[in-house]
Amino acid sequence: MQLSQLDEDETVQDLLDEIALESLPLMRRKGLSLVVNNQQPKDEQRFGDRRALRKVLATLTHDVLTTTCWGKISLTVSADEARPDRLHIELADTGARLTVDELANADFPVPW
Repeated sequence: MQLSQLDEDETVQDLLDEIALESLPLMRRKGLSLVVNNQQPKDEQRFGDRRALRKVLATLTHDVLTTTCWGKISLTVSADEARPDRLHIELADTGARLTVDELANADFPVPW
């Protein structure tokens, strides 16, 4: 596989923004919030297969949006200090691996 820079002036943050923007209609219909926490420098350039990274992010984000009924979804991108060449991507929805503080801030539906 040939590795290439995502695009000349494109960053991982640009790709995250693109995925978030595409997710807005479904999030709004379901009343969900998406929190993107990119712990990497926003202007950091990465080498890799942009299409593959985009496909993985888009598929995971769509799946979690489809299966989450209420609250928020957290997308975190980080890199391990021992392996800075690799990105760690974590998606968590309400009730699954969110902290107590995050759950406390979720907008729960009003029971009828």
